[in-house]
This record gives sequence, C-alpha cells and structure tokens, in this order.
Amino acid sequence: MGSTQRGRWVGLMAGLAVGALTLSACGGSNGGGGDGGSTVGELDPDLATAGMSTEGIVDGGEVKILITQGIFSLDPARMQTPNFGSQGGFLQAIYDTLFYVDSDTNTVMGSIGDTLEATDETCGAWDMTLKDGVEFTDGTPLDAAAVEAHWLRLQDPEVASPQATKLEGVTFDVVDDLSMTITLPEANCDFDRTISTGLGFVPSPTAVEAAGEDYGEDPVGAGPFTFDSWNRSANELNLVKNDSFHTEGEPHLDKLSFITASNTATVVDSLIAGEYQLADNGWTPTAVDDALAGDLGVQLRRPNGGFSLQFNQQKPPFDKVCARRAFAHALDPEAITAAMSQSELMSAPLKTLFTEDSEFYAEDIAFPGYDLEAAAEEVQECEDQDNPLTFSITASPGTDQTTAEYLASRLNEVEGFDVTVDVITYEEAYTTIFQNRDFNINAYPGGQRFYDPAPLFVDWLHSAGATNITSYASDEMDELIQKAQTTPGEEERIAAWQDVARLWVEDVPTYAYMENRQYFLFDKDLAGIYPVNDAQNLLLTQSLGYTTLD
Repeated sequence: MGSTQRGRWVGLMAGLAVGALTLSACGGSNGGGGDGGSTVGELDPDLATAGMSTEGIVDGGEVKILITQGIFSLDPARMQTPNFGSQGGFLQAIYDTLFYVDSDTNTVMGSIGDTLEATDETCGAWDMTLKDGVEFTDGTPLDAAAVEAHWLRLQDPEVASPQATKLEGVTFDVVDDLSMTITLPEANCDFDRTISTGLGFVPSPTAVEAAGEDYGEDPVGAGPFTFDSWNRSANELNLVKNDSFHTEGEPHLDKLSFITASNTATVVDSLIAGEYQLADNGWTPTAVDDALAGDLGVQLRRPNGGFSLQFNQQKPPFDKVCARRAFAHALDPEAITAAMSQSELMSAPLKTLFTEDSEFYAEDIAFPGYDLEAAAEEVQECEDQDNPLTFSITASPGTDQTTAEYLASRLNEVEGFDVTVDVITYEEAYTTIFQNRDFNINAYPGGQRFYDPAPLFVDWLHSAGATNITSYASDEMDELIQKAQTTPGEEERIAAWQDVARLWVEDVPTYAYMENRQYFLFDKDLAGIYPVNDAQNLLLTQSLGYTTLD
C-alpha cells in the first residue's frame, strides 16, 4: 500500500490516552444538569483504541448504523460534509475512497489509490497512481480517466458541487490508465489531505453518463458494499456485500444499513436492545456513560476543538465582528458546561483551541473569555454601527435545542441582547443551513473537532472553503492559510497554522465553548472500528465485522 509520509505526527495517540476516561465500578450516569456532572473514575487509555482490532473477525452478519443527518443523496458530488455520521459513512461504503489519513500515524494512505506524491518540494503539482485491476460494480475500470471524469464533474458549475472549491483552478493530465499528474493553481503541501477528505468517493462514469441529473438514485461505486434499497420516508439506506471488492477477504459483513435516528434520546437504549449495532457522535450528554453502564463497546477520544456555534456573516448582526465578540464575551464556558453537561466523560470547558497534548498547542489560542465589561463595550460598538443584537439561534431537536435554549436564556440576561430559538428538524438542516443559509447562528452540526489543522481549517475558514457555512471571508485569513499550506518544514508549518488559529479566535467566525469528545458506541462483538480522516470519524467499512455470530 502506497503512502505519503509527512512526519506530521501530532501526538495523537498520547493525547487520546490522556483524554480517555472511564466510569468507576458502579457505572452509569448519576449527574443532573446544574451540579457540574457525574463523578468519574480513573483514566483508562484502553478506551481510545477499543474496538479497533480486526483480530478474530469472522465473515457474515449485518450491522445497522445510526446516523444524525437525513439521507438526501447518494451522489458524492452532492456531499456537504464527509463525516461518518452525516454523509461520509454511506458514501465510503458505496465508493470506498482513493486515499485516507491514517489515525495512528497521521499519514496519508491509499485504498483505491496507490501513491500520491508532490512532484517537488514546491508542492505545485502532484503525481497520483491507482491500484491495478479495480473495477466499479458495473464492470467499468476505476482508472485515471474515471477519477478525472469525477473531478471534472465536481468542477462543472452546473453541477454546483459543494466540493468544487477544493478543485478550483486544478488541472489534470492522465498519463496512462493508472497514473495522473495534478497541477494546482497555487502550491499546497497538504493537497494529499484535501483529496483524502472529500474527493476520494469516485462513481462509475458510465453510470453517471447514463443517469445524468438523476445519478445518485441508483449509485454505482467500487466500494465494499453495493446499493440494495433506500426508504426515503424512513431515512434508511440498505447496502449488501460487494463480492467483487478489490481487496481479497473484505468486506466481512453481508449487509450494512444506515438509518437516521428520529429520536436522539433513545439511541443508546436502541443499541443496548440490539436493534442497532453502531453509532458515532451526536446523541445525548450521557451517551458514553449510559453505553458503558449498558455493557456496550465504547471508543472515546479527545481531539482539539469543541462544540461550536456558527455565525452567519451574510446578514446582520453577525456580519460585524463586534456582534461575534460580544456573544463570546457574554457567555461563560464554565457555566455552560456545569449546566449542560451531565458527564465529565463527555465534556469539559474549552480553555484553548488546541489541547495541551497537541504539537499545535499555545496558551493564547483561545476564544474571547467570559467578560461582561468587554461584552458591554462590544454591544455599544454594535449599537454605534446601528447593528442591534437581535437574533435567533437555529437548532435541531434534542441536545442542540436544549443548548440553544440555555444559551438564549443566559444571553437575554445581558443588556443589549434579544435572543430567540428557531427549532428545525434534522431533515430540514441541509436545506436551511447549508443551501439557503437561512439562520443567524446555528448549533448544527454541533462541533468542530480535529487533530491536524489541514485540510479542515481550509474548509471552515477560507473564503472559498467547502464547508464554510458562516460565509466568513478575510483576505488576511486566506493569506495565512496559503502560507501554512506552502510551508514544508515541520516547525515552520506548526507556527504557520498557529497564526491561522490566532486569527480564527480573534475574528470569531465560529465560537467553541466546550470540548467535544469523539466516540463510537457499538455492539461488543463488533470489531474493526478504526476511525480515519482526522476527527471526522470516517470508518473503512470493509474492516467491520463480528468476532462471533449468533
């Protein structure tokens, strides 16, 4: 398997071991909202790697996976976020991926792809090779021409793909069936990571051409599973084993299903009851505690970043930095955590953007702290700019709604704020937030987690970022990101990305207030749960399997 080794190991596993906690022997959640949460036991580094091993896996069985976002398209050109619990999970299962970022080594590795190397130290062009013999399930070769066809489609303005910005100005030269040279409009030493996080789900060009605008109804990929059925009203997607998958002995499972949870409060109970076998982040404040108490498997990690709110800078009041900084100064992360968290396993007040275990850590990289005097000054500045702080917080039912209602209540106690809450369903979130940008500030998708800044900082903070739902645009930020992407030396690269982070917390296009643990909850007989692609929780579903079958 080819790889691109960058020497950018950022203390991931050390940080995971420090950040992974476990319950004391009594188990369960005994905490309520206002007292700071439940009591926890000693550190347990084993939780950081629980369920990852593939030892003892047997073939067969079915896994039903609960996800948080409604299933609206199976076309990778329509993908907004590649996280496992939104779109990335089922897209990887259908299409596999060209490359991914390995969680243990922070290194770009190939799945369908073989090698991906910058042609020289300037990183202005990249050579990519593919594995020989990979085919889509319709018999079309997955060759360099197929990858080019997909990327040209992403670039097509009529397709309007959210991933198009990652390929803006990029050109492709197909050298032979398995080789391609990629030329960038600007140098980018992290471009291999960009390909790994959103550009690697390649559909059959034959199927795309035949279906036209309707492609995605009956998808054709080269992934470990193939399309079986899609119940749109129930938000349930059923996939079956691809017997011609390119890696011998995989996948292990016979069937894989993705179901959008209709009630977050019942997710853990449904897993304990055996109705479903796997779920990742996004459920209840005590999900990990309750899962451990219910004898489920739990994998728990501590990434950088945290639960965050996204400010819409296309309209008042958050098109002005005074409004964003007033918001941040008016809220106390300690109080939010004490009120909202029922588990110290799951959360802690966010003190700095990077954890102390990260190579990118710096004490000064933190969002504006709780300071009512500073908040009053920012409120006054907004009033001087005829920018009253009257707005709504958009949230989905469950934890996001509870958080939004609490934040609104606290802000309304501060002079100058007039805050309401607008509740939308998970199914409405894509159209309302991602497409129409019809919000002032939103608590969905809930958090910004990461281990390495690239390429997620680009997606979030660059004016043309693929998932920049805040519409934040800063020439200074774009220049800092470009510098960070073109800095090859390790120490210099860290310093460059720290400068990006400092401007982030100064301009506050998003506001993070509480650490956001990364976790999977699963049937204890399930194995091969190996998260890749930084903190996006993406799984290589071909590795999933049971160690014992009933």
